[in-house]
Amino acid sequence: MENKNQIHCRLVEFSNNPWINCVEQTYNDSFPVEERRPFSIIKEFIEREPLFSLYIIEKDNKYAGFITLWFFDEFVYVEHFAIEPDARNGGIGAKVIELIKSIAGKPVVLEVELPEDDLSKRRISFYERLGFVVYDQVYFQPPYYPESSEVEMKLMSTEHYLSVENFETVKSCLYKKVYDVK
Repeated sequence: MENKNQIHCRLVEFSNNPWINCVEQTYNDSFPVEERRPFSIIKEFIEREPLFSLYIIEKDNKYAGFITLWFFDEFVYVEHFAIEPDARNGGIGAKVIELIKSIAGKPVVLEVELPEDDLSKRRISFYERLGFVVYDQVYFQPPYYPESSEVEMKLMSTEHYLSVENFETVKSCLYKKVYDVK
């Protein structure tokens, strides 16, 4: 995936990719522990999970962030997306999301934190400007760790995909395939 403005998204095909340590640092710095899995599992997914993809985001051949995606039959799910602090506010995030939407060829679904503070409200507004819709249905992100609790979140999607009719189907898919909830 490439963009004319020197923004590139490069698929990571092996867990020994030279940028993987940068991704791990960004991942740990960008997400609270209850919203991320152990990074060793991300590395396993890169090698063994055909539905999962991790892309390195580069700007002018420098590491700028990453995005992880799950490619399902009916939609693409963005599990984690982070831009390095020194690369933010230059339009990179919007360019990456537009690129993902165009290559997906189907609705894109993601989770966002509840709009309880300025940062979470700005994040939701960012996705809304890019054509995402936030849904009011109650959604809890299952815990990544046995000792953790679920986290109340909101789901957002492009193309008004998460209708009342298919919300439970999408939630069930995420629980089963992404979070391994039986």
